[in-house]
Amino acid sequence: MNSRKFITGELKALASQFSGVRLRYKLNALTNEHIVEVTPQSVYDLDSFMAQEIDVWKRFAARFHDEWLIFITDDTLIGIDDFDGEEYTICGETSQRLAPARRQRKEQEMEYAYP
Repeated sequence: MNSRKFITGELKALASQFSGVRLRYKLNALTNEHIVEVTPQSVYDLDSFMAQEIDVWKRFAARFHDEWLIFITDDTLIGIDDFDGEEYTICGETSQRLAPARRQRKEQEMEYAYP
């Protein structure tokens, strides 16, 4: 099993345990960074969620030694949209890969931000 499949499976399981949670996952294959944004903040702050997050991180670290897994929330200084990579939204049992057009639009926005 590759790291992306491992994480998406773990995140689906997490989403099924916490009502109202939204999990966005971004993978940058070049840097081996996996970023997970957890919203709302009230779920992210739960002790029970934190315990599950730590368990997922430990299992990930044991399998994928050269990769990074980072959990953030929507009020983190650097948000998920600041990271490059493929994005997946995981809500309960659904997973959706963003269309290339959206990624291209984001890249164009970045080009305009840095003339």
